[in-house]
Amino acid sequence: MNLKQLYYFKRLSETEHYTEAASSLCITQPSLSHAISELEKELGVALFARQGRNVKITQNGKRFFAVC
Repeated sequence: MNLKQLYYFKRLSETEHYTEAASSLCITQPSLSHAISELEKELGVALFARQGRNVKITQNGKRFFAVC
């Protein structure tokens, strides 16, 4: 886990939209998706429930958001 992943996580949590979050971070959507996927693998939990490019933060994601 690194600061970049945490920053990306927070931004995606706020926007709940991959393309919008990636654009505001000045990165590509695949880069954001990869960073979030790696973070979820490292934590061993799903932080988001995906619905196309839209996402909803899960209960685990809400708990993680509260501490990071």
